[in-house]
Amino acid sequence: MGDRIIVEGSKVGQGRRDGEIVEVIDVPGPRHYRVRWSDNHESIFFPSSDARVVVDKPQTKKAAAPDKKAAAPVKKAAAPVKKAAAPVKQAGPAKQAAAAKETVKKAGLGKNAAGAKGTGKKA
Repeated sequence: MGDRIIVEGSKVGQGRRDGEIVEVIDVPGPRHYRVRWSDNHESIFFPSSDARVVVDKPQTKKAAAPDKKAAAPVKKAAAPVKKAAAPVKQAGPAKQAAAAKETVKKAGLGKNAAGAKGTGKKA
């Protein structure tokens, strides 16, 4: 594999261990590795929270010749962004109450209209 594994010391004074992952063992259960440690001994290792795997980046090959593909279409310039309209201010509670009273008057539902209709007096 070539990836490295680093195990930080879990106790005070315990040093860091590191090694090369030789094999990834995928069997049912927790993943584990065959590791060749820096002191040249090999063991099967079940990583815990103090271990981290450092993946080696694969070497990229230089492109011998670029692929002959159709050129990508040229993008047009973006349309200018329109400014947002100024936010509309909400009327305060006093103006809202006055507007509601005016609506009641226009609809003929004011005090005078209600009092004349429901008195029971004949005209």
